[in-house]
Formats: sequence, C-alpha cells, structure tokens
Amino acid sequence: RLDEFRPTPELLHNPLNFFITRLRQDLPPDEPSSAQPDIYLMRSMLERLGRAQQNLAQTQQALDSSLENVRDAIRRVQYREALAFGAKIPLADLFEAERREFMRLMWDAADGLNDNSEDELRGYERIEAASALLPGLAEEEQTMLARALLRKGYVLDELKRSEEALAVYEEVVSRFGEATELPLREQVARALVNKGFR
Repeated sequence: RLDEFRPTPELLHNPLNFFITRLRQDLPPDEPSSAQPDIYLMRSMLERLGRAQQNLAQTQQALDSSLENVRDAIRRVQYREALAFGAKIPLADLFEAERREFMRLMWDAADGLNDNSEDELRGYERIEAASALLPGLAEEEQTMLARALLRKGYVLDELKRSEEALAVYEEVVSRFGEATELPLREQVARALVNKGFR
C-alpha cells in the first residue's frame, strides 16, 4: 500500500555518509584540556572519508552530466557529437545499470550515424568495452553486442582494414556460435557470410 511507503534508509542510499555520521556520533567530543591524543587517528580518518565522499559525489555528478550530454545529442540527432561525448566517459566509473544504458546509447548513436566512419567504429568499440565490464549480459544485450561486432567488421571492411574485419567476424562466430537464440544465430550466420566474401 502507498501509505506504508517509507523512504530508503540512509544506509542503503548513501552508506559512506551513514558510517561517517555514526562514527562521529560515537566518538567522544574533543576536549581542549584533554592530554590524550587521538591515538587511532579516528578524527583524521573521518576527515579523509568526508573528502572521499565529496569526491565520489562530484565524480557521480560529472558522470551523470556526461551521460545526459550523450542522451541530449541523440535526442537532437547529433550522433557524431553523442559518440564524441561517449568516448570521454570513463567506463570503469559507471555503475552496472549505467554501463548497460551506455551500451544502448552508443548503439543508438553509431547505428544512427551509419556512415562507415572512424567515429561509427569507435561507437561499436565502446559498446564492446562496456560489455566487457559487465558481470553478464541479458539476451537483448548479447544480441546488441553481436550486432555491434558485426557492424564493426563491416565498417573495418569499408575502411580497407580487411584483416581486422576478418578477426572481428571470427570473434562473432567464436563468442556466439553455440548460441541457440535466433537473433544471435542470425548474427553468426551473417558473420560467416561476410567471412566467405573474402
């Protein structure tokens, strides 16, 4: 029921701040007349944790802004701009859900650009890089990755980089060749056909 809705506890939505606050509350107050030093350096540790929390918040805000720049460029049908923004995002700093969204955004931008350029190629490479940082891929994401690799191979062919294209087609076959899902089998079949045209 909606009347039973409670806000998320701070421990869940901001665990670092939760622990900093609790530790500060549990430490005895500073007494100027006290001759006892902070032998465990708890106050110093809390200051460092506080700075770390601020840095994390700033980093997350910058990442949110960067992802919004990509979204905005796609909404404006400025795919090259979206890919340029996406190229600057440090994937290791993204949360899992953000990496999954990033893959979709890069697909939309690279697929929308569709001009067989280095920019389009980098979009597919970013999809591949983001997928490598995920613990697992849903079927839809596997299909997106297979399509991105296939398109990467095609763009490499168009850029006269045939050896690299062949390696990408072989990667599609090796990664997804045993798949039973129809969308993935279709991508494997296309990779085999593209390999055969050499």
